[in-house]
Amino acid sequence: MEDLGVKLNPITKLRIFQEARKHVFKKMDEDIITPERADEILTYVKDSIVKVSNFKEAKDFYKGLPEKFPELKPMVSTFEKEEGEKIDRVLALFVEFVLEKGDFDLAGKILEEVNEFHSKSGFNLEDIRKESPKEFEKAVETVEQDVEDTKP
Repeated sequence: MEDLGVKLNPITKLRIFQEARKHVFKKMDEDIITPERADEILTYVKDSIVKVSNFKEAKDFYKGLPEKFPELKPMVSTFEKEEGEKIDRVLALFVEFVLEKGDFDLAGKILEEVNEFHSKSGFNLEDIRKESPKEFEKAVETVEQDVEDTKP
């Protein structure tokens, strides 16, 4: 099963490097890290990112960076927030499409599961997708198109 977050929020190698640089320079400007530490982090990111060959690997790469460089934890939060917003948009559209179909019980169930997710991060997106796959894919395609339309 493909990672919906990767599909909706594909992060490029360049974007990872730019975000790392932004966070590192900010910390250096605030005297939280030394220029030497900044150079160490950015050299590692630059040299390692070239080995990444797809969006899934890019996600795995940026998620693993804070283990080696805790200074980059805010960068991961930035990407996770973007991904979460896009998944929320899919779920909102999905509920809308299910309601258009007249299935109020399913829409209510989905909303309950989404609220549970936001309160404790414990729902499975795949279970929701199975409830009404056609409408779910329509919602994903709509958000994907939104992503395509906003690319520079």
